[in-house]
Amino acid sequence: MHLRATTQVVALLKNESELHEFTFDAHGLFCVLNVNASTDFQIGLALQRAFDHAVALEAQETPAGRASRSLFNSIESLQSAGSLSVLLDIACREIAANTGFRKATIVLGNEKNRIQNISFYSQHETVHTLRERVIGQPLYPYVTQTDVLPIGAGLSFSSARPQAEGQMQAIVIPIERDGGVVYGFVTLEDPINEKADIESLSWPIAKLLKLVSFLIETQRLRADYRNRNMDSESALIERNTELRMAQERFSRLVSLTEDIIYMTDAYGRITYLNDSFSQSLGYVRENFIGQSIHKIISELSNENEQSKQLVETLESHSKDRFTQEIEIFTKSGYRRSFRITHHWIRQGGDIVAGQGLMRDVTEPNELRNRLARSERFEIAGKLATGVAHEINNPLQAISSHLAGIAGSINSDSSAATSMDIVSDSVERIRLLTRSMMDLQRSESLARSIESMNTVVEKSIALMGPQLRNCNIEVRVEAEPDLPKCRVNAGEISQVLINLILNAIDAMPSGGNLTITTVSDDKNVIVKVADTGKGIPPDVLESLFQPFMSFREQGGGLGMGLYMSQNIIRQHGGSIEVESPPGRGAVFTITLPIANN
Repeated sequence: MHLRATTQVVALLKNESELHEFTFDAHGLFCVLNVNASTDFQIGLALQRAFDHAVALEAQETPAGRASRSLFNSIESLQSAGSLSVLLDIACREIAANTGFRKATIVLGNEKNRIQNISFYSQHETVHTLRERVIGQPLYPYVTQTDVLPIGAGLSFSSARPQAEGQMQAIVIPIERDGGVVYGFVTLEDPINEKADIESLSWPIAKLLKLVSFLIETQRLRADYRNRNMDSESALIERNTELRMAQERFSRLVSLTEDIIYMTDAYGRITYLNDSFSQSLGYVRENFIGQSIHKIISELSNENEQSKQLVETLESHSKDRFTQEIEIFTKSGYRRSFRITHHWIRQGGDIVAGQGLMRDVTEPNELRNRLARSERFEIAGKLATGVAHEINNPLQAISSHLAGIAGSINSDSSAATSMDIVSDSVERIRLLTRSMMDLQRSESLARSIESMNTVVEKSIALMGPQLRNCNIEVRVEAEPDLPKCRVNAGEISQVLINLILNAIDAMPSGGNLTITTVSDDKNVIVKVADTGKGIPPDVLESLFQPFMSFREQGGGLGMGLYMSQNIIRQHGGSIEVESPPGRGAVFTITLPIANN
């Protein structure tokens, strides 16, 4: 774009990159301004210098020169305008007052050449509905006359009524953008001095309008700049709102699950943990934000091959997605099984973040193990039934021969006592095989009114030799006149013998075994206490489950306590165990009194 002093004296740029589009005559360039980076004072100073130059081109003592000086004095008022409408109002008033007209109208058009802005000034009248009538109409000067004549730099409108020679009613001067594009008009009507040199005044008015055009363009550019900033701020606020809402939806979603959900950065450092971490493990989740996931797992998990393999995989980033099951210690010291699924997120081939899920599978694993044990128990039960049936047949023969031998032995001899013990042992074996055969049946054998003190004495007598060989001292604290119970003495004796055998295993170097019988209003209570090493807390939970043997050497089938519990329950009672660490174990059997 080429600028000359007669067409452009100040260039307004949106940014510095537009500077190469302009060329200037040496006498026409006064200033190049970036309106986004210039103050109102800088723009006003440039306009003032340009107008001074325009005034110098006019004769100082001519009416045009005097009008130019008057119009120049209005520049400060124009610069103070804070909006386009105020700027147009000031321009109308100043142009009319300084050129000798009673009325002035400025119209501006849009890109479709429709009137978009209008300002009207009059010394004696006010038009209230002018804007409503004109806005949106085709761009054209607003005048009341109809005949248009060229005059000077503008147009002259003659009245429809006859006028005196040389008398003019109005003049119209176009408002131009760069390149001569007309986008508005100024109409001056009703001159105070009807014989004024209107033609000579059109030139200074046109120059003032050029400066007004600059101010209008400045207003427009700054308005566009403000709108862009507002749009950017609005878009930023909208994006932040959407992001916040998405985060709230995500937080509500992950709060509904019992799984532990976490997120990490590219280095595996925790950036997010949901509340399930604290609820499942008992730790304060805020204390783990910022720590690496592999360090957390290494510190909380049980040291075994699975946990080491998981930590190595997390540190090496060797797999983008993997699943591993490990045991993690809770804050209270319990071990829980967790299945961890981790996924590294990549962008452009590089890891940018990670995310994972930790699911507590302790209960499902236990249920699966119980199902397996149940199936194994069913098979073993069928096998035990067959074995017990085979054992029971020779036991019948042994019992018959023992009865015959017992009749030929004197009742006061030691052989008779030994024979009684052998007979009781054979009977216990028979009851054991019967219990194995009835393992899956709920009914129990015939019951009778028995004293638990007597059952305890017989059980101790059966186990006496084994207790003495193991250096175990037995003490019985029996309540006198203990109420009797309706029980099957052989089954209850089997329970007591199981407890005595467990006590012997718990005291390999000897110790004390105390059996106590007491009663309350409804029950008889039998306690079997030893001074062994006790039972670990993690074993207590599954102590009465089938096929659970915790003996260190030899072991067994793990059916003793399971069968004992079933027998006591079938008698309407209960069996419980207490084992303070390092203080032995106490088994408590509760049976209802017979009259209850």
